Amino acid sequence: AESWSRWADDAPRRWYGEFAVIVWDGVQNQLFLVRDHLGMRSLSWHCREDGLVIACTSPKPMFSIEGVPKQADEQKIADQLLQMSHDGRRSFYRGIQRVLPATIVRFDGAGHHESRYWCIDDVAVQAGPHDVAELAGQARRLLEDAVLQCLRGARSPAAFMSGGLDSSAVAVTALEQLPAERDLPTFTAVPSRDWDGRCAAGVYGDERPFVEAIARMHPRLKPRFTSSEGLGLFHLLDDFIDLSGAAPRNAMNFCWLHDIREQAVAEGHDLLLEGGMGNTTLSWGGEGALLDWLRAGRFSKLVPVLMGMASRPRKLAWSVFN
Repeated sequence: AESWSRWADDAPRRWYGEFAVIVWDGVQNQLFLVRDHLGMRSLSWHCREDGLVIACTSPKPMFSIEGVPKQADEQKIADQLLQMSHDGRRSFYRGIQRVLPATIVRFDGAGHHESRYWCIDDVAVQAGPHDVAELAGQARRLLEDAVLQCLRGARSPAAFMSGGLDSSAVAVTALEQLPAERDLPTFTAVPSRDWDGRCAAGVYGDERPFVEAIARMHPRLKPRFTSSEGLGLFHLLDDFIDLSGAAPRNAMNFCWLHDIREQAVAEGHDLLLEGGMGNTTLSWGGEGALLDWLRAGRFSKLVPVLMGMASRPRKLAWSVFN
């Protein structure tokens, strides 16, 4: 509130973290809806025929207000079934729109106006040549600061942890930020007892040995393992859809996600760290660079990478074709 009184709708540029914010300016008779940079918190709105604006984190409570249509948006359902997320404004209900990430929607007597307050394309890129060690140090400091900010105010933190790079890096970094006498409980999903051990080539199906190896390196990590026995793939799925008004992607993961959260609450934890954005940061493979190099004609960089990806000429040709 203090930042808004000082900078008005320029304030979100200075905000950090996850947020969904509604601001009413009684002097100017303007309403502002603001969503965080990556869209981690949801915010929806509907403008009734008489001009009344209704805003809420989830669409369903809006239906208690007269004049809000209660109709599913079949186009949105079709898009979701094809995993097409090109229309982020569209909700699963007709007439109800979603605020896009990093966006401010302003309502006044003339209607509503939408503006972006942040875009990753506008972030300044450090000019090369780059020193790899220096960049790695900068990335580590950013991770440390991000984890420290997440830990602020937490009395009893814990962490999701897989055997991969992202969540384990977050957990170990959090451990370094805690007092030396504090342990950090971690929660990991593992297969049920009747799993036959099969999985695709090049992947693993059980996180346990990798998590245990990381815990041996960092004894203050205290792993908990859950197989969510007997809960089934649709555990709490109906409740989730009922509360959120949205159909989730990767719904098979919800079984163990809910199970872990319930266990963490039962143990008294008030924060669960995780590495869900790792696929676009720490463990991003850089595949998008291949097309950019092709477009720019930078074959001296493209060809060696493709050759490193392909052990046989036929596979190399297939990589180039793709």
